[in-house]
Order: sequence, then structure tokens, then C-alpha cells
Amino acid sequence: MKTLSSLLVLAAVLLLLPALPAEAKGKSKGKKPAAVGALNTAQPAEALTPYIHRLDQLLALDRPGGKGSDAFFAEAPGRLVTLRATFTEEREQAEEGDRGKFEAAIATCDVLTKALEERTAALGNINASGAVAGSGKLEQGPRKDNLTQGIKGGGIAKAVGSLVERDRERAENKQAKASAARSDNALSTMAANKWSKRSSELRQQINDAYARIK
Repeated sequence: MKTLSSLLVLAAVLLLLPALPAEAKGKSKGKKPAAVGALNTAQPAEALTPYIHRLDQLLALDRPGGKGSDAFFAEAPGRLVTLRATFTEEREQAEEGDRGKFEAAIATCDVLTKALEERTAALGNINASGAVAGSGKLEQGPRKDNLTQGIKGGGIAKAVGSLVERDRERAENKQAKASAARSDNALSTMAANKWSKRSSELRQQINDAYARIK
């Protein structure tokens, strides 16, 4: 009887063994936090922290260099788009009370993306103004023959007139280039000041949106 009982117990254990992994697997099922790179998007404030901590650098016209920094700045627009899409999915699956933080995270992504787009446009305007305004050419064009017109022959008088005209044109060219440089600097300074004011407004919008993530 004892042998039979032992065999029955062993058989029962063997029958249950295949079901144990499936049951354990079933218990482990559940919503796993989505990830973008190493970011935990189930916690949107944490996922957006790198962009908030480096916000001043992101919005600066002259960003700090370095291999790591260059990659971060270059990848920021694309990663923000991906984060926004992930936050949208998280919001749809979240409990009613948790949806607000994902909505605030989406709004933060939107204003961050807008700020980066405006920064790119500001840089384009500065570069364009420098390329167009800095020709330094004389408005009236060269006048090499002005002092030699009416002087017949190739004597000393005509040669002196040519030299005087050459020196005059060089002086006007130099003056024109200096004037163009001043105009370029003025345009660049104006554009930079305009962006400084606008970036402050965008920075405030970003911080306000981020602060609503709870």
C-alpha cells in the first residue's frame, strides 16, 4: 500500500510540473513600462529629465561641442517625436487618474519640439543675412577711366591719373567692405537678441508644461 501511495503521489507531481511554468508565466504577465533608449516612459517626468536639465544648451545658438553633446543635440528632435508617440500610447492604457501626467508630458514634448524648430529657423536667418549682406561691392561700380578720360596719349599725366584712380577705388572698396561688415554685425546682433528674448519665452513654456507632470 505504501508503495502504491508513493507512486500515486509521484504521478500527481509529474502531472502538475508542466503546468507550473505556464502558471508562473501567467502571473508575470502585465503591462511593462515602455522604453525609448534607456528612458522609462512609464515615468514621463523621469524620461524628459535629460532635456530639461540641458534645456539652456538645447536652445543656445552656440551649443557646447563634444562627441556626447553633439549626438545628444542631433538626436533630440527625433527622440522627442518618439517619446511623444510613446506617451500617447501610455495615456490610452493608463488608469483615469494617471492620464494627466502623460497629457502634460505630451504637451512638454510639443513645446520642446517647437522650440527646437524655431531655433533652427533663427540660425537660418542669421546665416542668410551674413551671406547676402556681406558682398562689400561698390554700388556705383569701378571707375578706372574717370581721371584719364580726355587725356590724350599715354604720357605721364595719364599714368598718374590711372594711379590716382586705382588708389581711390581701393579706398572705396575698403570702405564698402567695412560698411558691409558693420551691417552684417548689426543684423546678426539683432537676430541674436531677438532669439534671446524668444528663447526665454519658450523656456518658460517648457518649464510650465513639465511642472504639470505629476
